[in-house]
Parts: sequence; structure tokens; C-alpha cells
Amino acid sequence: MVCLHWTRRQSDLKAGRLLLSELRALIARGESVGLESTLSGRTYIRLFAQAKERGYSIELHFIWIPDPREAIRRVRQRVREGGHDVPAIDIRRRFGRGIQHVVNDYAPLADRWAIWDNSTPAGKLVATSHTHSIVHLTAFFGTR
Repeated sequence: MVCLHWTRRQSDLKAGRLLLSELRALIARGESVGLESTLSGRTYIRLFAQAKERGYSIELHFIWIPDPREAIRRVRQRVREGGHDVPAIDIRRRFGRGIQHVVNDYAPLADRWAIWDNSTPAGKLVATSHTHSIVHLTAFFGTR
């Protein structure tokens, strides 16, 4: 019997590598792909570019809340309901980076994009590639 003791970081890295491997395989086979991510990293930029080279159309829906404290509150609620935790320090760190990466990296790669404000139960569409430009997103989010 072998016992492995994975740290949370090791588990996260292994899961991330497995996900990327599966996404690459799906794209190589030409299958439709859906992905949920905070986009706080740049991991998927090359993957999106490769998908476009293979003829994929990329549609991005960024579901956003204006305040990281609300994200922390929601994660705490999810944990109370049996869901997984994300440390508050990670949420704060990822919050601004996700917005920056959407504006600077992911939206420019997308054929269509939409930004949703999820601060209310109904949510609200606040911008789309049909009605706004990346310049508008930069002004809206205050990013460079």
C-alpha cells in the first residue's frame, strides 16, 4: 500500500495539468469545449490562440462582481453549504488580475464577449463586443 500526502498546492497543480491536457485533446479532435475559470492567470491564452488557429470561434462570458469582499462572502456561504473553500487572500489576489487578463488578453482573442454584473440575483449584462470596444472595457474596469 502506498500513501501519498498531497498538499493543496500539489493537488491544484496536478488538477490544472490534467485539465489542460484534456482541453488540448478536445481541441485536437475538433470537439466543442466549455471552460469555467476566474482567468486570473494567463494559462489559457496560448490555448485560446491555438484553438483559433484550428478554426474555433471563441465566445467569452465574464461573470463579474464589483467587490472582492462579496466574492469572499459567497465562498464562505458555499463552504457552509458543503462546497470547496478558497482562502480570502487568494480571492483578493486573483480578483484584480482576472479583470486585467480579461481586458488585456482574453477579450481581444475572443470572437464575441460579454461582461455580466453578478452582484444581484438576476445578474445584468453590462457590455458586449457588439456594443462596446476593448477601450470601453479598459475605462469601465479602470485597467491598462
